[in-house]
Amino acid sequence: MNNEKFLFDMFCNPELGSDTGKAVLIEPYGIVYKENIFIVATDRFTLLKVPVELTTQNRTYKTFAGDDFKNVLDKVVYNVNIPLKTDLIKDVLDKLPKTDIEDCPVCKGEGLVSTKIIDEEVVCEKCNGDGHIHLEKGAEKPDYRVRIKLLEAVFQARYLKRLYDVTEIFKTDEIIITANHSNTANAFSVLQHIEVILMPVRQGEGMEIESEIKI
Repeated sequence: MNNEKFLFDMFCNPELGSDTGKAVLIEPYGIVYKENIFIVATDRFTLLKVPVELTTQNRTYKTFAGDDFKNVLDKVVYNVNIPLKTDLIKDVLDKLPKTDIEDCPVCKGEGLVSTKIIDEEVVCEKCNGDGHIHLEKGAEKPDYRVRIKLLEAVFQARYLKRLYDVTEIFKTDEIIITANHSNTANAFSVLQHIEVILMPVRQGEGMEIESEIKI
């Protein structure tokens, strides 16, 4: 598989893993799930699951024996089967405004970090709870904090950028939305065998939605 290290590194968060003692966030692991072997990687807000037979055979992955990954996967409620052209994602990402602020690399813009995969959150020390850091003077980049609506869910653009990057690596122009919810995990199938799970922005009264992918 081309760009395999880059692919899995996108979904890991070594800084947060080291700070909180959560090994599952530091690197990809092999797991047994429903009698099949997968390589999985997560940063707590997104997760990538790839069948082991699609990975490079000469790369060794540690086996994770705990239930952390299984608990996350078991909570996904599959409720739709909707094709999504990747050009629709790209069109929205290409129109993002520029900014001199970017998400904190540790908390990924949340301002909080967790001592577990899901529970017990504390203020992020890297950004002091702000959720962002300033770029060098004069530097600008697309604002991946923008909220984008996709059916029932709203995502920060950075998560959809990650999903789009996966489709670029596997050279596919269409994916399938298999779980779509406003406040729980969303799932996307890439080439039938690869799964990307994204957590949406929790929708509340007065939340501003700045863009939308219309299917």
